[in-house]
Amino acid sequence: MYENVNEIPPNLDWRDRGAVTAVESQGGCVAALEGINQIKTGNLVSLSEQQILYCITTADSCQGGWMENAFDLVAQNQGLDSDADNPYQAIEGTCSANKPSSLGAMITGHQNVPLNNEKALVMAVANQPVSVAIDPSG
Repeated sequence: MYENVNEIPPNLDWRDRGAVTAVESQGGCVAALEGINQIKTGNLVSLSEQQILYCITTADSCQGGWMENAFDLVAQNQGLDSDADNPYQAIEGTCSANKPSSLGAMITGHQNVPLNNEKALVMAVANQPVSVAIDPSG
């Protein structure tokens, strides 16, 4: 989707547009999902980091890992709980296949920006909030 951006503003703060809260909690990938959901629906809904903690049992969840795992989970689950339905408790648990009557947000997939392509990253940020990972392994 970032390839369709025709105009890049000289500066952009998604907080000013209501797509990101001033203080985000620990999950950068959840914050990006909240922002995309706000752009699509007009509502900024706090989403469940706890559901991701329950359902991604490796160390590669949002915090300290690859956000693609969280995005894939949300797409496969056809949505993510709201934080109100599944609040953060900082504990591991069992991933439930049961979905609440209303999901906080839904996505169908995600895209990666090409490595070492600053222009593509700027275009992506001009389109929506993004999650960024740095692979320290070289």
